[in-house]
Amino acid sequence: MEQNEAERRARKHRRKVVDSWKKAAQSIKEAAESTGQKMLRREARREALTIIEDAARTQEEFEDVLVIWGKLEQNEAERIADHESGRPEELLDWKVADQGVYIPQPIDRIYFKQELKGNFLDTIYDCPHELHEMTACKPASGLVEALNELHKELLYYRVIRRWSIQQIAIVRDKTDRNILKMYTKVMDTMRYELFYYLYWRYKKRLLLTTNQRKFVIAHIKVYEATENKEVEWVLNEGDEFESESEDIA
Repeated sequence: MEQNEAERRARKHRRKVVDSWKKAAQSIKEAAESTGQKMLRREARREALTIIEDAARTQEEFEDVLVIWGKLEQNEAERIADHESGRPEELLDWKVADQGVYIPQPIDRIYFKQELKGNFLDTIYDCPHELHEMTACKPASGLVEALNELHKELLYYRVIRRWSIQQIAIVRDKTDRNILKMYTKVMDTMRYELFYYLYWRYKKRLLLTTNQRKFVIAHIKVYEATENKEVEWVLNEGDEFESESEDIA
């Protein structure tokens, strides 16, 4: 009984606060219109709320401000619900197949277009642990396969799924800085190893694609600038270079 009475008093107090806010907004609107200025009701209520916020000093006054903000949020939720009322909730699960049944991706996805042509490889290997199978470039595939599972997942969600650093940090329960530092380290290591492989093909004038050649030339300049010396390594015994070009995926 006492709880019901407390709730009733709280509702009465909230109505009183909201009514006072609306009356203040109406006064502001009438004062503006008396001078020939046109003011919308929402503009008057916004100005009245600003005045109430600036005048708040005690805990009770700040709680009254929260009551008004709660009313605004409720109005916004009702407005959105009115626009979405024509879409029943059951449509979200309409004709959804049971788990395990293959469902094609939307037709604007590149995977769907490949599947229509009978090419299912990218769909089959579309997971972090099979990421190295998604490229035909031997050195790039080898570098990805050599990564640990943690780095494979990071590379997959960042490069393939195009997740932001913040999204990955939330999933991994890490800070943005930690994820960014890890991703930068992985990419720098892979670029260095790939450059080492392509650099000797470039020096021996073996076949390279345009992108491979641009990659090598750009990173020669970078490493020469950072190391302050000419990039030159001794060919390790046993290094082999294929005579055919390979594309970078």
